Amino acid sequence: MRIVRFDNWSTGLLLGEDRVLDVSATVQRPEAVAPPAVQSVAPFFAPQSLDWAPMISAWPLVKPALEQLIADASAGEPTAIVRDLHSVSLLPPLPSPTPRVFVMAANFADHAARALSVIRGTPITEEQILTEMRKALPSGFMAIPGTVTGQDGVVIAPPGHRMLDYEVEAAVVLTRRDGEVGYWGYTAWNDLSVRDHYFPGGPPIDAGPLVWALQKNFATGNAAGPWMVVEDDFDPGDLELRTWVNGEQRQEGSTADMIHSFNATVEHLSNYLPLGPGDMITSGTPAGAAVEDGAGGRYLEPGDVVEIQVGSGGVLRTTVEKF
Repeated sequence: MRIVRFDNWSTGLLLGEDRVLDVSATVQRPEAVAPPAVQSVAPFFAPQSLDWAPMISAWPLVKPALEQLIADASAGEPTAIVRDLHSVSLLPPLPSPTPRVFVMAANFADHAARALSVIRGTPITEEQILTEMRKALPSGFMAIPGTVTGQDGVVIAPPGHRMLDYEVEAAVVLTRRDGEVGYWGYTAWNDLSVRDHYFPGGPPIDAGPLVWALQKNFATGNAAGPWMVVEDDFDPGDLELRTWVNGEQRQEGSTADMIHSFNATVEHLSNYLPLGPGDMITSGTPAGAAVEDGAGGRYLEPGDVVEIQVGSGGVLRTTVEKF
């Protein structure tokens, strides 16, 4: 099942490749004409509710109803409101406008070794990274939801910064099953970053507790989408990750190579705060980012088109505007 956010945070279900079942509008039909499947899920998509957390919590009830809605719409059910995919504006498929997003950092040995070698000016091997990081706790930062764009979003580097980088990551959405944290769905996440400050002449940006935060949370510093993939018992530790820039492949990896798995990160975070439906964790990125080649790396330029894909999800596309 592929779930989208569009227009004013409405919820939709992808039908085929080019149509969207507008769930939010369909469930608002008068009860007299609404089929049973609509009536059973209507409370989860009321106009005032923009949070998927109740839906995620009640997924065993909601899923079959949504599947029936998809079947009815595909069969031409007149009460189903179906829109052309290209007629709607896709938003990032976040569980709410303000979710908690925990972003993992330096979580792939190949990327971390190459990037830190040029940043520190001394060779660092993947084996050294693995030895060091496996002894350490998972690390990262929080993404600011308001910085996340969706499909065909435009990215603009902060003033004074020209080394704009890309990072494909898998973003998983958590649920809670039988009292245990589980995984409800996943989407592609582009953790865009400015790198100038790592090299001579670059403007400073992060310090102290804000390390990583600002270089990755500028106004258009994150992108997610194009939709949320919800599959029964998918394996978050076996998702393929790919990036293309102007059609040229730059990154290819798998969440199987994460230093700290999603399960390990969930376990660590759960020691300090309760995790529940709608919380998100991203994977970190594999090798292939521009920073790995230092100041002369192939950073993004105005007009560049970045495409990323995670697992069986769609391709998330963003365009770089002039700096």
